[in-house]
Amino acid sequence: IKLIKYYKDYFKKYKILVSQILLTHHSFAIDEEKKSIIQIIDAYLAQKTIPIINENDLVCKEELEYKRMFTDNDILTALVGTAVNANMVIILTDVDGLYKGNPKTISHAELIEKVEHLDNTIKEMASSETNDLGLGGMLSKVEAAEVLTNSGIDVIIANGKYKLEEIIENRVKRTIFPGIN
Repeated sequence: IKLIKYYKDYFKKYKILVSQILLTHHSFAIDEEKKSIIQIIDAYLAQKTIPIINENDLVCKEELEYKRMFTDNDILTALVGTAVNANMVIILTDVDGLYKGNPKTISHAELIEKVEHLDNTIKEMASSETNDLGLGGMLSKVEAAEVLTNSGIDVIIANGKYKLEEIIENRVKRTIFPGIN
């Protein structure tokens, strides 16, 4: 509730409305349901309303049953991004992007600013370690980036403490994964 209120207050400054859409990965398993989701998102955007999409934890019982194997919003982001054929997807986290090592445990870990080729070497750099609020760590973000870039969608992984304008305009540290065309 607090997060949606934050988005509502933030976008209100720009006279933009927000909505909340709660989904699970099951929402994309049936073509008719996937089509409905795309229509709903398109309708919000046509009304100049920003849909804030989040996993519906209440009905996504797999997190509890299967030792939290589903990586929450990262993979959901990839499903939504590819479904709506987004131009760019920004994945926010609590670090500045993908590092050569875990920046929380290695003080001199180097930030990778651009990933041209997402291969196993890149995946091995991404830790599955996470904070108390997350599930998949950087690895799930890199896996989501792989799905998105393979669909031609640019991906930025950046720290949520920065303003979106700063992230998009490359005024802060971040990692960009250009989409493969």
